[in-house]
Amino acid sequence: MPYDLEIRKTHKGGLNISMKNIFQSKPFWLGFVLGIVIFTILNYANYLHNVCPDTIDDCGWSFGFPVHFYSEGGFFTFSTIIWVGLIIDIISASISSLLFGLVFKHVWSNREL
Repeated sequence: MPYDLEIRKTHKGGLNISMKNIFQSKPFWLGFVLGIVIFTILNYANYLHNVCPDTIDDCGWSFGFPVHFYSEGGFFTFSTIIWVGLIIDIISASISSLLFGLVFKHVWSNREL
């Protein structure tokens, strides 16, 4: 195996796989970065979709994927960062990217057997 996992038997007879080796593998980081790039592209696409035309004075819009984290508009032109939405977006992007990385690592290690 090119990316050996450190496997030890636990005192109950189960297997313990070292997460350190998983996080140091190139396939994991490739999947992790790909997940972050996908979330960035989805947020940018949502931003481009929600921009109001200049001819409308009181248009309100917001953007963010999967939860809106920025809002702007109205007659008096307010702009607000929705902190709960931003935190949820960061957490969901991190978890999804972590899962992308683990899937890439699993598929890559099975392919090279």
